[in-house]
Amino acid sequence: MDLGIIASRYADALFRYAAEQGATETVYGEAVRLRAALDSVPGLRDVMDDGVMVGSEERSALVRTALGGETSPVMERFLRLVEMQRRMDCLRLIFQDYERLYYRAKGIVPARLVTAREASPALLASLKELVRRRTGKEAEIRAEVDPALIGGFIFDLGDEMLDASVASELEKIRRALIEKNKRIV
Repeated sequence: MDLGIIASRYADALFRYAAEQGATETVYGEAVRLRAALDSVPGLRDVMDDGVMVGSEERSALVRTALGGETSPVMERFLRLVEMQRRMDCLRLIFQDYERLYYRAKGIVPARLVTAREASPALLASLKELVRRRTGKEAEIRAEVDPALIGGFIFDLGDEMLDASVASELEKIRRALIEKNKRIV
């Protein structure tokens, strides 16, 4: 079976269970932290995926450590289920789908802003207001810094992306010059 389908089903079950328990916010926070840890800590995903060399107690301890020492009862029960079903390799995708379900239920649209230097709180607030006026939804903007942009920004809102970076403009000029030189030769 496709891992995407499996992850989607587990995420849906987790969301419904968390909603029944009144813990969607708590589980959302835990899912975000765990997914970030799986993305950023070298080797953590490999350890979580390995059901032979690493036992379930060790994996559970790693999850608790990634969450700062404690997990909610909902997350604890869910992780035991995932471990029992041998689906720890799907955790990252499950949490990604959970975030999507959470956003839809709360009327939030996820966005990403990449700038060459740290974005000011005023800029983030004005972007949130702009998104609210255009979509009627609240925006959760994840700001990132990438000095390679040189200047400008990249704003990614769902299916739309606006790339107004200096690096992007320089690349367009470079490609145009290469294309022009190909015609000359």
